[in-house]
Amino acid sequence: MSNVLHISDIDKQLARLNRANTLGSSLADSIQTWSKSSLGTKPVINSDRKGWALRLDVVGPPPFDDWSLILSDATNQLRSALDNLVFSVLTPLSSSGPIKNEKLIKFPIASSTKEWKNAKVAIEHLPAQYRDRIEQWQPFQRLSKGGNLEEDGLVWLQRLSNVDKHNLQVEPLISTSEMSHEFALEFVTLEDAGISLPPQVEVINPKFEDGALLMRQLTAGKIQSVKGNYHVKARVLVNLEGGQYGITELLANIWEYTALTMQYVAGIADDEWKRWHSSV
Repeated sequence: MSNVLHISDIDKQLARLNRANTLGSSLADSIQTWSKSSLGTKPVINSDRKGWALRLDVVGPPPFDDWSLILSDATNQLRSALDNLVFSVLTPLSSSGPIKNEKLIKFPIASSTKEWKNAKVAIEHLPAQYRDRIEQWQPFQRLSKGGNLEEDGLVWLQRLSNVDKHNLQVEPLISTSEMSHEFALEFVTLEDAGISLPPQVEVINPKFEDGALLMRQLTAGKIQSVKGNYHVKARVLVNLEGGQYGITELLANIWEYTALTMQYVAGIADDEWKRWHSSV
């Protein structure tokens, strides 16, 4: 068997990468559509008119279940692409007879040398050059070079794969770093305006719920009205391994790393790979 494969040799596996990419785009579009149509703000003047607050206005609930399913389906496509890559290498070998323990065959992912001792049985029938590449690409190899497992895309792929799609929890987060505003206060009198300088504004990272406080401003003088626009953006997070991570960014990073993994293991030349990648 050749030491390298070509794009045409793994077209079915790359189709799964393409599908995951399409799902990722669909997820990002869905989040953006919901954010634009269902997420707004409303200014509320204090009862004594000495200040005002901006509150979150949630018109429609986020489609959490849909987002979770899309994320899960995209993750499964990426995991299957790697597993199928192993089978694509084994297929020519199977013509010579049945392969032992075929049900155990998959692309192993190990975060420690101890895990690798057990995981490598999944590729024991592969030609040596492919076994070596898969071992060299394992997350645990980072540790010997002073690296961090948190930087490895296969670790994150494994974490997402281990969560059942019905238990995958996603939720939106309102980030004040992604807010912009153009508002002006009209005071009852010029004196009210004068004694209210400089402005005392407090910006808040709220919990996601209708009516949540985004920001407030106290004034010494009385406010007549609040005019202007205020834009707020929500990031959608997934709860994973005790932390929260932006799902579109996480999925994009895992996709890119899975693609690099396939190129390295298959031994596809850079020029050939770049041509495929630019077409995605």
